[in-house]
Amino acid sequence: MRPCPTADRPEEGGLPLVCRPLVMVGALFGLSALFSCGTDSDARLPSGTNLLLITLDTTRADRLGCYGYPSARTPVLDALAREGVRFENCISVAPITLPSHASILSGQLPFRHGARNNGTHRLPEDVPTLSTLLSEKGYATGAVVSAFVLDSRFGLAQGFDVYDDDLSQALRAPTFMFRETTADDGVRRAQQFLEGVEQGRPWFLWLHLFDPHADYEAPEPFASENGDPYDAEIAFSDHMLGTLLDDLRERGQLADTLVAFTADHGESLNEHGERTHGLFIYDATTRVPWILSHPGLTGGTVVPGVVSGVDLAPTVLELLGLPPQAMDGRSHGAVCMGGEPLDTGLGAYSEGLSSYFDHGWSDLRSVRNDRWRLIRAPRPELYDLSGDPNEVKDRSGEESVRLKGMLKDLEELLVGGERDVRRVDLGSDSLEVKETLAALGYASGAAEGSIGDGPLADPKDKVEFWKRSQVVQELVRSDRFEEAERAILMLLEEEPGDAMLRTARGEVLRQLGRTEEALEWMKNTVTGLGASSTDWLELAEVERELGSVGWWERLASARKMDPQNPLPLVREGDWLTEDGVYKEAEAAYQRALAIDERCVEAWIGLGHLKHQLGRNTEAEADLRRGLAADPLFADGWFNLAVVVEALRGPEQARDHYRKTLSLEPTHLRAMVNLGISLVAAGEYAEAEPMIQEARALDPEEGRATYSLALLWMRTERAGQAELLLLEHLAGDPDVPELRRLLVFVVEAQGDAVRAGQLAQEVLIKAPNDYWMTVLAVEGLVAAGDRGRALSVLSAARARGNPELEKLVSGRRVLRELVR
Repeated sequence: MRPCPTADRPEEGGLPLVCRPLVMVGALFGLSALFSCGTDSDARLPSGTNLLLITLDTTRADRLGCYGYPSARTPVLDALAREGVRFENCISVAPITLPSHASILSGQLPFRHGARNNGTHRLPEDVPTLSTLLSEKGYATGAVVSAFVLDSRFGLAQGFDVYDDDLSQALRAPTFMFRETTADDGVRRAQQFLEGVEQGRPWFLWLHLFDPHADYEAPEPFASENGDPYDAEIAFSDHMLGTLLDDLRERGQLADTLVAFTADHGESLNEHGERTHGLFIYDATTRVPWILSHPGLTGGTVVPGVVSGVDLAPTVLELLGLPPQAMDGRSHGAVCMGGEPLDTGLGAYSEGLSSYFDHGWSDLRSVRNDRWRLIRAPRPELYDLSGDPNEVKDRSGEESVRLKGMLKDLEELLVGGERDVRRVDLGSDSLEVKETLAALGYASGAAEGSIGDGPLADPKDKVEFWKRSQVVQELVRSDRFEEAERAILMLLEEEPGDAMLRTARGEVLRQLGRTEEALEWMKNTVTGLGASSTDWLELAEVERELGSVGWWERLASARKMDPQNPLPLVREGDWLTEDGVYKEAEAAYQRALAIDERCVEAWIGLGHLKHQLGRNTEAEADLRRGLAADPLFADGWFNLAVVVEALRGPEQARDHYRKTLSLEPTHLRAMVNLGISLVAAGEYAEAEPMIQEARALDPEEGRATYSLALLWMRTERAGQAELLLLEHLAGDPDVPELRRLLVFVVEAQGDAVRAGQLAQEVLIKAPNDYWMTVLAVEGLVAAGDRGRALSVLSAARARGNPELEKLVSGRRVLRELVR
């Protein structure tokens, strides 16, 4: 859990900024406003009422029992709707997480607040939100989010006393997916916040749960009790929300709390050819639940007309007694207190921009009223929802007059310009970065035109392409890299500028060991549409791997492109550590931690650095801090094992090596280190298969060869051990440890003469090795050359090695030689 950071003001680029007051939206139409800035009603709950905002990610309204879904297992939400107010047709502003949540919290449409896309954008600090407004009124404010997409770096933390984006209990994210934590952890952290609120002080808590987002993997018994995996995730979330509400009831706070439940967007579930969400803006991904509950509201109220996700903020603010704010959303406070509902007006606005930012296709814009949905696209669409609720039959041809009128209304809404706030440092002095940003359309100041300019592809023409790109993701996840590359190249023939595919091919080339080819590919990728700080970072990694000096400039470009990303600084620390520049490396890690104090890679890097310097007690503390932030980080457990072994011996480290392997079963160094430790302890049964697997992963791993040969020698398989060592030394003859072990292996087979000859070869490079001296002397005695044996032994004893003297007195051949 972290205190709210003070964010730097983000840069704005790409689109003209909105300069006129928000209250002018209604004036654009000369009739009832599509959105307004509040009402003059007196819909208020008692002073000091708490606010619990719950957003359940990726949740369709029509998958809840209270919205008519017969298979739903959502008793908690159904009870809230039954006792409170349910909005039948709430429309999300976007089918993705960050823009929608920014609108829910701010009451502003995405083209007003500027956070237009996941990952590439952020909410600017000059946008008022529920948290900033309620904090000013003395509320304790806390947020608990359950996925990286809402990390504090994306701007939503402003105004919160505590913004808990701690995903340390999260599951490992599949490739191309967000890391998430489950509803039980989210509710636990929410309860932790509530326990810390001063008694009697009103509070605002936003709880975000991510479970219904793909992949759908609900725990038991919910997975078994629900026939559909998506339904099971919603059922589990509903159950955990019941736990939270029961806790509030036991605290005596539920009756004093306004509960607002909604979702950021829905899920296509293969409607319109889309498996999940993000591409289209039909009802499947934009119609979401919205429920308000409090004893002071008119229970059982159902509001049938279309409302927008931006209406939530002004509605709850009015109910809490705050004055109207300059927001795009309208307050529905009156109907919640038994009054008349507002007119729908022109409807609810939605936008889909991921198609543009992620693929370079056209953006999508929509207005949806009680009957009609317009979608502005290269080929516009119009649906009559009264007879076609699934939006299957496009009526744009036969309703051309209506189509033109709705398109005109939409254009008037957007005519004042659009805000586009990206997570990019445009003030950099780097010409390279500025040229790259220009290529990306990130020029500073107000750009000419709008996002939709140019002959861009219609997303509905790209459904099959989209599906095939999902197959690529599955191939990469399953390590089928050659198939993945073939599929990527076929798709890039159709869409050569697709940012996601270009990035994916670079990584695939690296996985296939074609590093030089990956370098040339990545150099082109970073100058293409949609390139990110991560692309620059991966380019730096490849250049470093190939020994190119350009990696430093690429690393600087990654930092400048996203100053809030700590990973470029972590890599700087890693590479400076490798180069022995420890002071500067430590400073780089500290700068990364100043950006994100829970950056596990930075803590692990610091721990490794301090271990290199012999500061193992400090190293252990840093490593444990990193693992507290992310217990699933395998390299963290490995480094902790190494440090604990240095501090307290191998026995104390073994469980940490085992933990590493439980998280990453093919972690080679953990296998080898644990194998060595087990062999030393005589735990041969556990050690042997582990070392065999390590050698299968990397036959050239000398320490694995050493451990296996030692194990075989100790288990009376010295002949196998000799063959293994000779095989390795044939390919890599200059490995002193293996040559030395070969001496012992041959001696164990009773061939003292040959062992002595091999020992003499080792002594050429290690003349002070007393064990090799002993075996060389014994070999000479066995060969009948006692005079030379005595000469070699006498010369060695003259060096005064006490360990050698112990061996002389303890071995019969040597005692007899020196009599």
